[in-house]
Amino acid sequence: MPVYEALHERLAAAGRLAWVADDCARLTEPALYANDPAEAWRRLRGGAELPAANQQMLRALAAFREQTAQARNLPRGWVLRDEVLFELARHAPQTRAELVSIRGLEDGARDRWGEGILACIDQGRRAEPLLVWERQAPPTPEQNALGKRLMETVRKVAQEHELAPAVLATRRDIEKLVRGSELASVLRGWRAELLGAKLGALLPS
Repeated sequence: MPVYEALHERLAAAGRLAWVADDCARLTEPALYANDPAEAWRRLRGGAELPAANQQMLRALAAFREQTAQARNLPRGWVLRDEVLFELARHAPQTRAELVSIRGLEDGARDRWGEGILACIDQGRRAEPLLVWERQAPPTPEQNALGKRLMETVRKVAQEHELAPAVLATRRDIEKLVRGSELASVLRGWRAELLGAKLGALLPS
């Protein structure tokens, strides 16, 4: 409580209580916590390295893990770790015996989830081999230059307001802008008020 009171006093003196209220309100949005198993593949980075058929297996495995974690109220990593999902999708085992050779797949997980894992592999094998993760082209020299200008602006504004730059905008936020995302989809609330016009002036129209 003393820490809360001290921080509240400092924020009020700086006129930033509205910033905290804005961030807290965003944390209460139900959509932030909606974890649709069908969309669980979006949490995995690196799927573009796999062939299309194996990507379908990885997507099915991600959905299975999410469903299992929700049903048993477990962290995803307690069901299957990300690296194990990739190993399974990469090697595509077809039998329980072949599951033994999957690196990182512990005996307990194999016993509990083996049938579900093999069903996902089979589902992915039978699916139309369409790409789920598409390889992203590297940024062009122009995009790299734009990214540097945007990040420099973020750092300047952060310094003016005595904030860490990542509190205003992360590198991933800047990458989205460089690749054409709308400013309003990246910056909201007080961040947009502080930074939006300055970044918008640098973005191509």
